[in-house]
Amino acid sequence: MVNPGAIATTSLVPGADPDDRWHTILGGLSRFAGRGLVVDEDTYASASATNHRNRELVGMLAARGLIAGDPAVALDLYTRQSCVSVTARDLAVMGATLADGGVNPVSGEQVVAPEVCHVVLAAMITAGMYETSGDWLHDVGLPAKSGIGGGIVTVSPGKGGSARSRPPSTPPATASGGNRSPGACLARSGSTCSPRAPTDGPDRSPRPSEPLRCRAMSHEILSGQSALITGGGSGIGLGCAEALAADGATVVLAARNVERLERAAAQLRETGGSVVTVACDVTDESSVAAACAVAAEAGRFTMVVANAGFGSGGPIHLTELDTWNGVLATNLTGAFLTIKHSVPYLAANGGGAIVGVSSIAGPVTHRFMTPYDVSKAGLEMLIRQTADELGPVNIRANAVRPGLVPTDATAGLMAMPEIVEDYLDQMPIRRVGTPADVGALVRFLLGPESSWITGTCISVDGGHHLRRGPDIEPAMELLFGDSRYPALRG
Repeated sequence: MVNPGAIATTSLVPGADPDDRWHTILGGLSRFAGRGLVVDEDTYASASATNHRNRELVGMLAARGLIAGDPAVALDLYTRQSCVSVTARDLAVMGATLADGGVNPVSGEQVVAPEVCHVVLAAMITAGMYETSGDWLHDVGLPAKSGIGGGIVTVSPGKGGSARSRPPSTPPATASGGNRSPGACLARSGSTCSPRAPTDGPDRSPRPSEPLRCRAMSHEILSGQSALITGGGSGIGLGCAEALAADGATVVLAARNVERLERAAAQLRETGGSVVTVACDVTDESSVAAACAVAAEAGRFTMVVANAGFGSGGPIHLTELDTWNGVLATNLTGAFLTIKHSVPYLAANGGGAIVGVSSIAGPVTHRFMTPYDVSKAGLEMLIRQTADELGPVNIRANAVRPGLVPTDATAGLMAMPEIVEDYLDQMPIRRVGTPADVGALVRFLLGPESSWITGTCISVDGGHHLRRGPDIEPAMELLFGDSRYPALRG
């Protein structure tokens, strides 16, 4: 008799009309998940066409006066809420919300009162697994709920929630949300289930449940989230995209070269990645703002990689002002604009993480690369400022410092064996890097595993930062000859 009770309860949801009542239901589920949820329309169409048993149950309830309002509306609302698409992470966050007296570990919102959680958990432990509830209580001993998509959420009061989507043996169908992504997830709540004390403003005080600690046993730990990657069409940007897409994020690749973007997107889709491309010039503020809007439409926008950049080589006294301005406009101003226009979205989604791609040239001098060095040093200060200023709204910011990585930007250096050899001589781990080396670190800094790390600049360079900068004088001699140094007055 679980379904009749659920349908009767659904009929009690207030609202001026069915659409208003549905908005209340979906909004409540979204607040539990900490993000906006949607209905899986295919599942909804199938369930509506085959819910013969529930139609009979509604008729029985209506005959006994146990349905409020139109029975057909109650059944439709019940069926539709049964088909809300969720991930294992969503379910785990919902469970953690119940475990912590109604406080969502992602948003910090008091979604429902603690006494509501008490009643819900009591119903889950007695009937949440349907005819197998007794066996579950004996074997597991925790409140749980199974759903029509094969998902299960389990709650450990005061500790957290765990979830599994599409387990090998699917329990009987019911009213929980559907799921399109198999996997498992754990979300930890706070250490108490008592209600939060009211305050005059947003509660910024730290607590064990903020931010979310979540570990996935499948490639979906970032599912439902989107990441904007500037300079994402090749090299390090593409390496970052591959790492994020592998863990379920929708990656939004932004760059000026549209053809290169589409090639990168095709490469990611071949391995099952979810990817969106957008033409973007990071020196154009309106272009950056538009790219951020695209990222916000692609998923829950929580991650940013400010990667767009390039360098130039030449003596200080021969560097043209246009060259200087161009490097700083892309590498530093472009990162500033990317951060400026992304943080409102991240804050609205409960927080997020930003990674700026700096360089070993940020902290270590590289002779004849002055505009590039200065732009990267400035980027690192921008990242530290961002971390300090935006920490109170749960936005983290860090930078990575790649060493020598073969990309289009370093092709000139890689073409000169003596320069590559000098680079290698400065590396305790004597090899050049790969985009995947950098992408793995960026993925870590964007994910929940690094939730207490902000304001750092981490080298990924084989230890190059321990020694001196590279000697690129052979290239300068080839390009500038004796003029690479200003003439000394005798």
